[in-house]
Amino acid sequence: MDDRSTSLDLTGVLPRLREKKLAQAFSSTTPGCAFMVVNDYDPKVFIESFLESVHEPASWSYLERGSTWKVRVERRAPSPCGDAPGAELRSR
Repeated sequence: MDDRSTSLDLTGVLPRLREKKLAQAFSSTTPGCAFMVVNDYDPKVFIESFLESVHEPASWSYLERGSTWKVRVERRAPSPCGDAPGAELRSR
């Protein structure tokens, strides 16, 4: 998914369905790419909760705050050296 053209509008979506929709968008995003989430209130709590649960390299950042909230969610590509401290030394 390309974050410039792909967005997930969660405005008005029931809270119990938000994580499912977020999971679908995240899993269909190629590592190293991102997508935009649109919401009618600050999505920080459910975005952070979701990203903690996926156990994959990911990040998010605000794009817009106000009556409409937009955040960029990136599914980062795994490091070729692994995520463990010192992994880059062990791989040589």
